[in-house]
Amino acid sequence: LPNSIGYQRKVFIQKCASSQFVLTGSIDAKAYNREVKSVASVLSPFGWGEICFRDFEAVTNGCLLIKPSMDHIETWPDLFISGKTYVPVDWDGENLIETINCVAKNIVAYSDIIRFAKEEYKKALLNIDNRVQHFLEEASGAKIN
Repeated sequence: LPNSIGYQRKVFIQKCASSQFVLTGSIDAKAYNREVKSVASVLSPFGWGEICFRDFEAVTNGCLLIKPSMDHIETWPDLFISGKTYVPVDWDGENLIETINCVAKNIVAYSDIIRFAKEEYKKALLNIDNRVQHFLEEASGAKIN
């Protein structure tokens, strides 16, 4: 694997090593699903790309998503509206610990972000048929009824 794939994750783990607010380590999928239901926030560094299932698992489970800034990319569903659907951190993690501490000490202050992210994701999923139709029409250049 290229070093770039796990680079940010390694940097973030190193920065979080002494934080009392961060859980790290490998667990099986069942334990992960239980864990994500019981935490207030999820840190989601880039890996194979900017977006991963962890982002959507966090939002679905009512967690605050903390993620490197996604301002450079347009996505669907658009769960990456800085300060509205997630809390961005610097790509190099410079503000990571400060952000984690702030969130951990006052998660209630982020309840609007958590709620809005969940609502936006739900709206996107309810509109998935229209989105797929739009994509197919754009790709084929033909109207699909």
